[in-house]
Amino acid sequence: MNHFSSFSSECVSAGNSDKVCDQISDAILSECLLQDPSSRVEVDAAISHNNLFLFGKISSSAQISAAAIAKNILARTGYDEPSWGLVIDKLQVIDTISFAPEKMALGVDVQDAYASQGGIFYGYSCNETPAAMPLPIALASQLMVAHHALRRTDIGAGLGPDAKSQVTVSYENGSPSAVTDLVLLVQHRQSMSLSFLREIVTEGLVKPILGNRWRPSLRLHINPMGAFNIGGPLVGTGMSGRKTIDDTYGATAFNRSGTMSGRDATHMGRSVAYAARQLAKDVVSRGWAERCEVQVTYGVENSTPKKIDFITKGDVPGSDLVKQYQSLGIDLFEILAPSNIISRLHLRLPSYLRTAAFGHFGRADVSWEKPIDRTQVGRDHIRELAALEQGGRLGFAASIALKQIKASHWQEYSRAREDFMHSHL
Repeated sequence: MNHFSSFSSECVSAGNSDKVCDQISDAILSECLLQDPSSRVEVDAAISHNNLFLFGKISSSAQISAAAIAKNILARTGYDEPSWGLVIDKLQVIDTISFAPEKMALGVDVQDAYASQGGIFYGYSCNETPAAMPLPIALASQLMVAHHALRRTDIGAGLGPDAKSQVTVSYENGSPSAVTDLVLLVQHRQSMSLSFLREIVTEGLVKPILGNRWRPSLRLHINPMGAFNIGGPLVGTGMSGRKTIDDTYGATAFNRSGTMSGRDATHMGRSVAYAARQLAKDVVSRGWAERCEVQVTYGVENSTPKKIDFITKGDVPGSDLVKQYQSLGIDLFEILAPSNIISRLHLRLPSYLRTAAFGHFGRADVSWEKPIDRTQVGRDHIRELAALEQGGRLGFAASIALKQIKASHWQEYSRAREDFMHSHL
């Protein structure tokens, strides 16, 4: 956890080369789950100039075109215009993803899928922001979300898809006191002057995001090296899984190395990271701690964790938290069993693409940001049926349930369908 007098975190835009690859990997995963919720997926992407490499393995009945999915993501992230350095029509896609028969995916039990993985996983939360995230990474991510929105306005039309933010926050007695430094690198058209770029970024991004944290004394650097006209895959080779610090806590807390994007929920590096974040946030939201870091350890036989450890700053010592939950009727070892994580967090639903840019944590549109006592039981039947219908996998009972859902919860059902069919961007 952060004990520095000042701390910096970074975030990149959806058009960054590495982030493009994360989004392609998660788009492929989401399409597989949309058609076949039992899909097993482990897919990576790499891009350089006009060459895209797709590799990994999929066990699923889904019928997908990985190249078409990738091109769609590139267009949505801003590379639909050749002027930004990538010509989608000339993109060379080298697809070496291996597909296994559907029966291989269906024949592997969730517990068997976890077997032999084991490992140590971390979650973190703090009371520095309403989203229970560290302030530096929260602001860095918000700046990149605002950059994406500004690009779609008339005044921001000259901004390119590639960008990066770095935010430095000073701390006093462990709490954030001021934003002291901010660096923004923003791709832009050659016709846009640096003075105009700095003006619209300051007024359209920095001041709205910082709000009352804005100070004239802030050391603000926007494109300090000068013009930034060529970016993205044309100048930087991208690969999925290389922005895990941006994706999580901005280096404030421990983070298990390895990519989450492109992995289905049977990969512990993804599902347990989500469950550990939920647990840490739940501790903070209950007022038991100002900061909480969770370490969950699994052996090679993963029916339940071997141990759950907490490092906290607050009223309840970390060593007492397991008993604290037991007093509420919540068995942490049980809810952190791999199969229970998947079911209670609804991780078979095709909802991963939204996490592939701007961070996996601190957002309101994912199940692992909800309190534990509201997600440990029950299923999201409306969303499950929407996914089943989309994939054409409705049995007799599900067909009857679908008719009832459409009759009584039509608006919710329509929103669920829309959610699956539209990109995070």
